[in-house]
Amino acid sequence: MKKLIPIFILFFLFACGGKDYNTQIKDINSSIKSKPKDSNLYSKLGNLYYENKDYDKAQESSLKAIGLNSENYDALFNLGNVYTAKGEYKKAIENYEKAIVLKKDCIEAFEGVANAYFWDKNYDKALEYLKIVIKKNKKNAIFYHNMGYSYDELKDYDKAIEFYKKAIKEDDSYFNAFYNIAYSFTSKADELRKNGKEKEAKKNYKEAIEYYEEAIDINSQDPSSYNNLALCYESIGKESKAKKYYKKAMKIDPNYSLAGNNMKALKKKIKEEKEGKKEKKEEKGKQEEKEEKTL
Repeated sequence: MKKLIPIFILFFLFACGGKDYNTQIKDINSSIKSKPKDSNLYSKLGNLYYENKDYDKAQESSLKAIGLNSENYDALFNLGNVYTAKGEYKKAIENYEKAIVLKKDCIEAFEGVANAYFWDKNYDKALEYLKIVIKKNKKNAIFYHNMGYSYDELKDYDKAIEFYKKAIKEDDSYFNAFYNIAYSFTSKADELRKNGKEKEAKKNYKEAIEYYEEAIDINSQDPSSYNNLALCYESIGKESKAKKYYKKAMKIDPNYSLAGNNMKALKKKIKEEKEGKKEKKEEKGKQEEKEEKTL
């Protein structure tokens, strides 16, 4: 069973103005020749390189902008984006936080910090900044979803479920939120079963089933949804339903080995259970026959 990764909003600071990428680069470089000390021009250039995923040039231009003006918010923010894209999360956070000092009301820098902390697997800090972001934007489903995802990573499944529900309230067609809340219910159910709380576990598996079914209503072509739904049905003893959904997963993607392996394991389990019952029946018959002979 897998969980879907969160989506983070990417902020671009400058409008493209309808010109193609190469023309814009050429125009800004031409302006830089006449204004070589203009920090904002280098900042715009860095942003364009970032949008085009040329992260080395984006980094070079943003650093040049900051060298000319250490309080260039746009350049600091863009450099944070660049370092995040390159996986240098601590450097990203450093630059986002410098940007926040300059403009405390700009939501994108807080989101950038949350993003960087998340990818650095520092979920507590990611949540700290996501809470700030949500205070500034209470209607954004993505922020609620990402809080849910972070809580799930910390194994606080109740909190994860709470924020996934908030994401769904804001966007009732948000596939990832339906899928991942189902994942959290399943994780919670697994934990409850491990601790001997079977009744509560089954209740949570059933909750997961409802949300996986809703996820499938939104996107009927995702094989992992069918596979996870099948696992939940298998977990509450509904093996025929489990088979049905493993088959659907494999029909969508014949190369989806996870569903194929789960189907094989289920068939093996059913076969072993049948053989076990048969052996018990035969043993019982022999015992009864032995008892009759001794009477």
